[in-house]
Amino acid sequence: MNELGEKLNALARLWTGRGLPSHQSLLETARDLEQWKQKTGCRGLWKKQPLFIATTIDDGIGQGIKIITTYASLAGMRVMHLGLVRKPAVIIEACRENRPDFLGATVLQPDSEPLLVEIGRGLPPETRFIAGGPVFRYDPELAARCGIHAVIKDLAHFILFVLEKCE
Repeated sequence: MNELGEKLNALARLWTGRGLPSHQSLLETARDLEQWKQKTGCRGLWKKQPLFIATTIDDGIGQGIKIITTYASLAGMRVMHLGLVRKPAVIIEACRENRPDFLGATVLQPDSEPLLVEIGRGLPPETRFIAGGPVFRYDPELAARCGIHAVIKDLAHFILFVLEKCE
């Protein structure tokens, strides 16, 4: 693990133990790490940058996906934002066209299951579908029914997921 990985790992471990700080503090930490990257010439965790496509299924505000993509970019992923509240056909088309390594989506409502199933079935086989949102706390089986490869509880768990995938 390079120095950036060590810094991200330390943050994720701290946050899993204490809980996440405020939204503003998360953004400030990201800004500080980005400045450190520029100063040291660090490019990220991968030699070949993975593509991360981000969207929301039923979240019109998108605070969570904004934080996730900020840290995905910080880790060295190429990030493509599809926007908020996208229909499955738009998401599937973007994934088939761009062949991302990861599709990240925020899901808030349990009635979004048919949309998630459609997305899960339509993705290219190489795309890992990751999702987060409160709906997964209330229905732990939802991800398996929808073809979601990983459920991300919060930013700390996203960072740990990313660190696991870069090794």
